[in-house]
Amino acid sequence: MASGFCRLVFFRHGLSQIHLNLGNFRDVRYSLRMMIRTNNEPMQGKQITLIGGGGFLGRYLTTILAKKGAQLRIVSRHPNKTAHLRCLGEPGQIVPMFGDICIPQSLVSAIHGVDGVINLSGIPSETPLHTFEATYASGPGQLADMVTAQQIPYYIHVSSLGVPLPGAPDAVQAYAHAKQRGERAVQKACPRAIIVRPNLLFGPGDGLFTAYAQMMQLLPMLPLFGGGCAPMAPVHAEDVAEAISRLLFNDLIQDKSITLSGPKQTHFKDILLLMMLFMRRSPRLLSLPQRLSSVLGKCHGFVPHFPFTPLQTILLGQTWAASASASQIGFDRLGIFPMPLEESFPSYLSPFRKYA
Repeated sequence: MASGFCRLVFFRHGLSQIHLNLGNFRDVRYSLRMMIRTNNEPMQGKQITLIGGGGFLGRYLTTILAKKGAQLRIVSRHPNKTAHLRCLGEPGQIVPMFGDICIPQSLVSAIHGVDGVINLSGIPSETPLHTFEATYASGPGQLADMVTAQQIPYYIHVSSLGVPLPGAPDAVQAYAHAKQRGERAVQKACPRAIIVRPNLLFGPGDGLFTAYAQMMQLLPMLPLFGGGCAPMAPVHAEDVAEAISRLLFNDLIQDKSITLSGPKQTHFKDILLLMMLFMRRSPRLLSLPQRLSSVLGKCHGFVPHFPFTPLQTILLGQTWAASASASQIGFDRLGIFPMPLEESFPSYLSPFRKYA
């Protein structure tokens, strides 16, 4: 009986090792693909400023641009929190700097004498100083004016995909309309600017799927905002960062508006079900109506480390007019094959699996 038990343990251990090796193989395959990408277009000697480079997408973009040899200025409101990014490059290659998109005068020195500017600024929720209008509309417009005045040849403005359908809450309308006014202001002040509109981002370090994975470990029930029926085509942040790096210093791309969506269109509820299957966990999904979702989002300012912002709880339950198509406009022209969501699970959801 003891020998039979040992054989059973060995068999289960062998299966887990096989699955682990397959997961590692996927990670190595993706890492090799990214290594080939990042070394085919050197940017030696190019000076690039990343406004809001300390965020989720900014960290991926910093890694790729540093591998290509660019000299980077990472501009954020808290340079001390972006000091760790200097480890991604050679000594002196990455320089954190102070700057605020809501105070355009603070960006003058950061963009002086550079070859390209990328605006990644964003806020999770509004404050008296950092409003949607200042962050997404007036700030980017004034930044585009400064880019034109200093004759900087390349400017990329990262916006977001989609326009909310009629009847969306006021907070969503204010957010989306500020994004639209910002795009128009950028295009008017700097006609050569490129507008990049990515879909919902995912990847190691994201604030949405990682938060749900952590909650699956602890809670028997998870909130499902708006029933989880909104269509979306999630895209890996590393694919978006690679696309932005290929758009920079590229005179062959004549399009001034690029849409970046994932290869598969799905619904948020289906994504959570896939996560539960991979993580071997089975919490119940509690569908929340729009009004209750907005009330839950207001806990962000009062409950420490609350994972959802007021805007996020509303956006996840909204249907966006431009999200009906998961076309890869931009990816196919740049020679990039975006990574499907389920193939990325072993790279960053494995620590949250049951019996991991």
